[in-house]
Amino acid sequence: MDQDGNKIPAKQTKMKKAVGDGFVTGSIYSFKIREGVRRLFMECRAVNQVGVAITDKIVNISYPPLNVKITGSQHLSQNETQNFTCSVAESNPAVSLSWFVSVDDTLQLLSKADIETVTEPSGYGWTAVSRATVTATQDDSFELVCLAQIDSLGFRGEANHRVDIHRMPDHLLLSSPQVLVKDLEAIITCSAEGNPLPSTSMTLASSASESIIIPVRQDGKSFSFLVTEFTEQVHATCTATNSAGSVSKYVDIPVIYPARELTINGPAYLIRKHKAVFSCDAIEGSPQSILNLTTNADQYEHLGQDEISLAMTEDTKEIIVSCAATNMAGTASAEKHITVYDEDDLKQPDLQADSAKNVDIQYGTDVVSRKRIVHITEAVVRGELDKIIKDTTAVKKVFLKYKTIDAQVWTESEIDMAENTFSKIVEIPEFCKAYQFQILFQGSALTVPVELELDTVLGPADLTSTQLKQVPEVTELKISYGILAAEVEWRQPSCVSGYKYALYNLEDCPDEEEFQDCFVDFGLETVGYEEAAGVVRISLSELESCMEYVFMVRSFNSYGESSLVTQKFRTRETNSTDIDLNNFGTVGHQVDGKTHIPTLTHLKVLPGSESAIISWAQPECFPEFELQIVELDLCQDRQAESCVRDFSADVYDLTDAYENSHQVDILDACTEYVVMGRTTGDIGDGEVRAETFLTHCSL
Repeated sequence: MDQDGNKIPAKQTKMKKAVGDGFVTGSIYSFKIREGVRRLFMECRAVNQVGVAITDKIVNISYPPLNVKITGSQHLSQNETQNFTCSVAESNPAVSLSWFVSVDDTLQLLSKADIETVTEPSGYGWTAVSRATVTATQDDSFELVCLAQIDSLGFRGEANHRVDIHRMPDHLLLSSPQVLVKDLEAIITCSAEGNPLPSTSMTLASSASESIIIPVRQDGKSFSFLVTEFTEQVHATCTATNSAGSVSKYVDIPVIYPARELTINGPAYLIRKHKAVFSCDAIEGSPQSILNLTTNADQYEHLGQDEISLAMTEDTKEIIVSCAATNMAGTASAEKHITVYDEDDLKQPDLQADSAKNVDIQYGTDVVSRKRIVHITEAVVRGELDKIIKDTTAVKKVFLKYKTIDAQVWTESEIDMAENTFSKIVEIPEFCKAYQFQILFQGSALTVPVELELDTVLGPADLTSTQLKQVPEVTELKISYGILAAEVEWRQPSCVSGYKYALYNLEDCPDEEEFQDCFVDFGLETVGYEEAAGVVRISLSELESCMEYVFMVRSFNSYGESSLVTQKFRTRETNSTDIDLNNFGTVGHQVDGKTHIPTLTHLKVLPGSESAIISWAQPECFPEFELQIVELDLCQDRQAESCVRDFSADVYDLTDAYENSHQVDILDACTEYVVMGRTTGDIGDGEVRAETFLTHCSL
């Protein structure tokens, strides 16, 4: 049995031999030593009639260790010394241990002076622990090998342990430009060696002592940045870091930048033949800039690089003075546009005494058949300049300003001058209100305009003694329409409160081209009033879908009616928002004497080699369409427009769908065609739309 009392299965072979007066018997037992058996206890018994004989024996089993293991750090710093331990599981007999260092596949036995091995009994055998003192080599890594041997068993086992040698970063390379230009991107490269490979980082500041950090963008070894502040230099520090430590290197790079805030000093304007001096200064750049002041004037004198003197004699109305400041960083420039005036432009317009009495303002008049007609929606202003202004050469422009008394904002209109006389006619549509007037006399830009307040007030007009030349008509007529209803709005003219309107189906009108005849035949059915000039809104209901209508409106009062304002529209078929309203709004549109209706939109072609699929959008209310396809070579000068002029439909059909398609077969491969399409109907045709395409070439 083994050391744990477990019986060992054995095969017995018996033997018997006669010797003298007796017998000798024996047995041979064969058995297998299982894994884990460390000691055997054997007992042999011989039994006969006389008695029993017993003998026993203890046998120690030889066995190798189950494992060999090295423990210790997986990395060392350069020249660092550390202890590593090799431990061996129980064996019998004890193992012998040896240490080796493997570098580049070369084994080197460690000195016994660096090894301490302890062997101790354990269980039924021995354990061994060996400690080796190892110093990091100059290589990036090495491998420790612990060799365990039992020669009597032919056992040889080993453990391997890789150790990386960490070296602080070295060979730090920092490459930078000689100078930096403000607002121009620059790149600094930084790299280093070490084990493990170090990472690099860059910090940039305006100087070594300042805390203004400049943002940096890293791309591998490259660091890009932009100097946006005005500083004399940039302090760039590169730091390389790995697990062994970090090292830094810095460089101070000078920063250059152009001059800024250039200012051209001198008068804001020039008086012809008068001398003027201009100079230029700036906030200095780095390095110092060279200033250069120039002008486009014909004659000038340089008093220095940054100063010129000139006296204008030519008829130029404006000159430009330019200043440039140049250094290594570039050129900064500025220019000043200077107006040139004559001496007369210095004259200030000045009113004569009682000048308002020399301005005549009244309603506009006409003489018809020797009868004087007054127009109360017009004001006429007349005057002679020399009776109003002391020096007429001081006046460059004259403006008439007018408004109703209750208004806050003046309307302004320039008066045309005819030598000494001026006259201006303006519209004053709010004839039921009083208007007041001013005249503005404007000199040159160097002078202050002079206002002449006129005492005359026109209005409100006395309609019992004067009549309107024409009653003002409504404006801004707009119609929004749906399927069975429409909304209409317009702006009612001032001082005319009454309006009349009517809605007619165009089919009821005697002639579409002269649909105003509806008014003659039927009149305006509805009358309303808007006391204050403003927007009038009305609703039109109970309309028919897909029907064309004409809306007519005119304003009126007790003294007459305005001209008729009309607009055609067509009601919708659906409420879809996917519609070309400009196309759909084509109502009674005349082209070359023909009435046009809404036409096809979104015409497209999907070609094949011997066929093509034509797709389009059909407009609401117009279900009929026509198509034609022609080889482009058959069009004059191979121009699709030529075939459009000669359009003759090959296909006619009706559709209720919005999106449609039609396939054309029996086409030639690798050939250019033009496809044309339009809507058609009883009242007219749509505009022809065309699209060219090329059929696919057969392989």
